[in-house]
Amino acid sequence: MIPQDATEVVPYLTTAATIVYIQKWLKTKPAYAGFVKAFPAADKWAHRFVGGVGAFIMALGIHLTWNWSMDTGGAAHFTIPSLWSMIHGGSDWFKVYILQHTIYESTTRTPYTPPKG
Repeated sequence: MIPQDATEVVPYLTTAATIVYIQKWLKTKPAYAGFVKAFPAADKWAHRFVGGVGAFIMALGIHLTWNWSMDTGGAAHFTIPSLWSMIHGGSDWFKVYILQHTIYESTTRTPYTPPKG
């Protein structure tokens, strides 16, 4: 029998990679560059905030469906899971957040070089 967590690896990797991509995309935007210039110490906190919110949305399964056309108009439909699903989603949030944080840090930091001596 396969453990339940083993079947969740691909969704966690996909979700974490998507969040990292969004974080890197933000760095290319002039508004974000202006924010970082005004508040240099806030850069890492902004990334953590984006990562936390992204992990929250993706782990808890809050979805938006949008149907719209020029002829008939449209409707937006939000689906929010049950309380038990949200509680279980807390562990999913943690897994996604930690994984995306690890991916982001490993792709932005300078590789470690051992001291000479």
